[in-house]
Amino acid sequence: MAKAIALTGFSALSLFAAAPAQAVILDFQSLEVVGMSTPGVNSPYTENGFIISNPRISYFGTLDRRYQGSTALFAASTFTPTISLAQVGNGSFTLTSIDLTDLNGDGIDETYKNVTVSFTGLRTDNSTITQAFTTDALRGFQTFNFSNFTNLVSVDWNQDAPFHQFDNINVTPTNATEIPEPFTMLGTITAAGFAAAFKRKLAKTQKDNKDIV
Repeated sequence: MAKAIALTGFSALSLFAAAPAQAVILDFQSLEVVGMSTPGVNSPYTENGFIISNPRISYFGTLDRRYQGSTALFAASTFTPTISLAQVGNGSFTLTSIDLTDLNGDGIDETYKNVTVSFTGLRTDNSTITQAFTTDALRGFQTFNFSNFTNLVSVDWNQDAPFHQFDNINVTPTNATEIPEPFTMLGTITAAGFAAAFKRKLAKTQKDNKDIV
């Protein structure tokens, strides 16, 4: 029975440790405002364990003509154009995709512009990776997929003319900033179970040896 209990603990520990990191989507829907306002967001903005930094982050209310079907963020000043993405606690992560669209259109006949956005990722080994995307000239968001944006500690991109909105950032944490408490407790309990089982087996072996002699 003791062996079965120890094995059960080991199996539970293995399952806990092997659980893969889950992707999260930063969709900003909790910020949604019905109206024509252009609210600002306190920086850094935090959602689902990730941080987006820029001194002037804003978004459009749902009745603004520039709202394109989903709450999205943008850097509201060209004086501080750099937008940064990082994990809370500076853990590493993978960036899979992002939605982009033109920020303003022309405001007259709903003509939109091609916008090129260049992303630079900083990896844990201090190397960098860069990828650029260009939107079509249509209303609405496009999804762009990153290639090899892995083992990142941060990603930066700029709000350059003709400007863009961004939404639905798909990220996966790959390095937890701290070990969850249940993992530590389970590991301790399992180790104790194995130690107790081993001692019982050793005592029985010694007794059997004495009986043989």
